[in-house]
Amino acid sequence: MRIRESLTKVLLIAFAFTSVVPANSMMGGQDATGDDRIVGIIGGENAQRGCSGALIAPRIVFTAAHCLTGGPRWVSSPGIIIPIGGTPNKVKAIAQFVSPLFQNSGCDNGDKSKCHGPRYDFGVLILEKPLGTKTFRYATSDEIEELRSLGSSVLSIGYGITSYSESRGEIRNQNPNKANANIRKSYIWQGGDELVKPFPVNMIVQTRMPQDTYLGGGDSGSPIWFEKDEQWIYIGALAGAMGPSPATSPQDPIWDDLFWGTRGTGGPGGQYFAAQAFPKVIEDAKKFLEQQIILEAKAAAELKAKQEAEAKAVAMKKRTITCVKGKLTKKVTAVKPKCPAGYKKK
Repeated sequence: MRIRESLTKVLLIAFAFTSVVPANSMMGGQDATGDDRIVGIIGGENAQRGCSGALIAPRIVFTAAHCLTGGPRWVSSPGIIIPIGGTPNKVKAIAQFVSPLFQNSGCDNGDKSKCHGPRYDFGVLILEKPLGTKTFRYATSDEIEELRSLGSSVLSIGYGITSYSESRGEIRNQNPNKANANIRKSYIWQGGDELVKPFPVNMIVQTRMPQDTYLGGGDSGSPIWFEKDEQWIYIGALAGAMGPSPATSPQDPIWDDLFWGTRGTGGPGGQYFAAQAFPKVIEDAKKFLEQQIILEAKAAAELKAKQEAEAKAVAMKKRTITCVKGKLTKKVTAVKPKCPAGYKKK
């Protein structure tokens, strides 16, 4: 069966993020610089490469769980260009939350016949301080089911590699890219594939990209959005791409495959984990932030009181000055010492 034969060539698994393994963005997308619906997730203080995410609230970011493995994370200001060598326009993440059921890409018990992409791959970051001012809501189960039943158009946005040459080592300043996609009406491999089997129906959202546009091989954690009543609503985070890897030569036959290739009729796309499937993860993150704000307010009040006490102590501290009148000398000690009449401060 051609689809199954193609599976070995297809990048179903989003690469586990490190600061040196880049996430890949879409080929054929449009520039999304300045878009406040996308942020870059950076794996090192001076790094450039990373995953993508959505700034849902000034201190809350939604992304993929596999983007949160390893050390500290920073989050860029929304929609900025991230230059080679990194950007100062970022905020450090102080906490992260993922499902206890999360599993990264791999093969169960080392069995290559039971390989799978990331499972329950959704994560939340809490930021040290606010980025931006907007707050977005995320889609309900009913909204996701409606989008799927209609094959609705959604907006995909992400950072990362945008060309085959770049995947081969070319380095560029990173800017976000965007493209419209369509929600698939039915899941591929539904019922039999290890990737799909563990999930509730509305937990995975799969997309189909336009011809010659490829959401590729990662750009892990990048969001999809839809518009309703003139408001943009978040759906979920990209866990893996369906289609050939950007590191695969465009001359490879996989690119012309009717189902997988960017020039095929099936259209590649992404597999997304919807935020609505992780209410406990999101609630835990929000509770942490609420407690953190209380602690920060308490610490700020204590610091202010300390500074005021120190300033008052300095103001009340006595000092001594020397006053002279001809050959006469007199020392005066007080909080605000002044020389007696006829004397001058030495």
